[in-house]
Amino acid sequence: HLAGYFFGVAYYQFVGLTFGLESHLSNSPSTVLDLRWFQWAAIVLFAWASYHQHIAFRILASLRQSKKDNTVYRIPSGDWFNYVSCPHFFMELLIYTALIIITRGSSTLLWIIYSFVLTNQILNALQTQEWYRNNLKQTPAKYSIIPFIL
Repeated sequence: HLAGYFFGVAYYQFVGLTFGLESHLSNSPSTVLDLRWFQWAAIVLFAWASYHQHIAFRILASLRQSKKDNTVYRIPSGDWFNYVSCPHFFMELLIYTALIIITRGSSTLLWIIYSFVLTNQILNALQTQEWYRNNLKQTPAKYSIIPFIL
């Protein structure tokens, strides 16, 4: 778990640095006035997905209210848990999709990062769905990560 934590911290710091450097070196729009309507829509998608990811994390955190609950597992419910078992992973995919749209798909680095995040989140969601089935005999939702698809 500790290695995963350090990987996550390093990942987000290096992604931010490299993405910022690539944006600085490219011919990206220089002001918000240069953004097109679909980029504004992607900004709204980014904010919406970030909000719902936060809600998903709050729901997960609420499942363990005290240290006594340390070994009790519950099925999360509410918000996007009604549609997928791992809405926090789905929202992460939407956040990165928004970034692709905002950059007009012109960032090679962002496509590589998106491919990694997509693969990682899908695999984690499938494993989480399987854990729910094996340990709790049910899942929060029929789909693991993408509503009505996967």
